[in-house]
Amino acid sequence: MTANSDSTQLMEYYLGRLRESMAGLPAAEREEIVAEIRSHITERSLVDGAVDPQRMRETLEALGRPEEIASQYQTNALLTRATGSHSPWVMLRAARRGAMLGAKGFGIFMIAVTGYTMAATFFLCAALKPFFPENIGLWVGSTVGFHMGYRAAHDAPAAELLGHWLPLVAMVLGLLAIMGTTHAIRVLIRHGSRAKLRWRAE
Repeated sequence: MTANSDSTQLMEYYLGRLRESMAGLPAAEREEIVAEIRSHITERSLVDGAVDPQRMRETLEALGRPEEIASQYQTNALLTRATGSHSPWVMLRAARRGAMLGAKGFGIFMIAVTGYTMAATFFLCAALKPFFPENIGLWVGSTVGFHMGYRAAHDAPAAELLGHWLPLVAMVLGLLAIMGTTHAIRVLIRHGSRAKLRWRAE
């Protein structure tokens, strides 16, 4: 077996692992990425117009593990999808992935968790108010300030401000929290730092 054959097998093994690790991406996108990286490996491995086996091994080592490259591509794909989506689930997944990229990504993730948790709290209050009319509400008192949620009968005195209007108000606030959080995440992802693929570095 020639050195060139060994090099080709080594590259194809590497690309096969990369392809398998990108199973979550559409097939056409996977093949486009694999073709692009194959071209990159071949170009970096040329010496005097021919593939040099030692140069190819060095190129593959410089690229790093194919699983890491696949993870970066999947992260970029999810972040790109999030910029055009209005789904809170997509936003949370993108924010969770982004949290692995650094402090900015973690900040976006915390905004997502806080905003969507707030929305869920509003919706929960709206759903529970008919069942616990004396305990669920928007409360104001000298010791609690403003507070929306559950209060037991033995808690410090507080006045409930919304009464039977609370479900409607809470639903509106929940929707606003979802829309505001989603918009904020989309803007931050669009203008924030995204994962840089190491194989593209000079």
